[in-house]
Amino acid sequence: MNSEEIKIINNIKSDIDLNYSIDYLFKKYSKVYYKIVNGICQDTELRIELAGECKYNIYQAAKKFKFSKGVKFSSYFGNFAKWSTFNKITESQKRLNLTNSIKSNTFFDEVYESRVSMQIREDFNFILEDLKSNSDKRIEKIFKLRYLNGHGNKLMSWKEVSKSLNLSIQGCINIHNNYIKKIRLRKI
Repeated sequence: MNSEEIKIINNIKSDIDLNYSIDYLFKKYSKVYYKIVNGICQDTELRIELAGECKYNIYQAAKKFKFSKGVKFSSYFGNFAKWSTFNKITESQKRLNLTNSIKSNTFFDEVYESRVSMQIREDFNFILEDLKSNSDKRIEKIFKLRYLNGHGNKLMSWKEVSKSLNLSIQGCINIHNNYIKKIRLRKI
């Protein structure tokens, strides 16, 4: 690992000059990331969503990278990309299985299903009420596009959300995830 890359990773860890630092690593490692995603993921729509998360995954990998482990960042990032892809595929399959199970009603009994759907409705209503009072209207738009304007039972892709709002994909994901973290803390 060269001294420039060490400096770049340290900048990301310290939240210094993030755009330049992430772009530097993106130019260097995006092809590796896309090759890993395309080699693992067969679902075209999910592949597109994962491709949109490349910079975010580079950022996360740099933040979590530990120099003390004696591993090159390139090796670490390759493993990070592989496992984040597997995790995303698993998450997508679980969501699909849950949706299919609820539709077919073979997995849930009626009592459990009503409790789950009541909890989901309560959580979603809590979020919708909170969004009304939130000063950042981008959050409300992101949630409505992502969860209410999707196609059928599918979520609207981050690419479509970002295009609708004229924001970057990563920007939409960051706004969404930061809001979710705040909501979870408030509900505890």
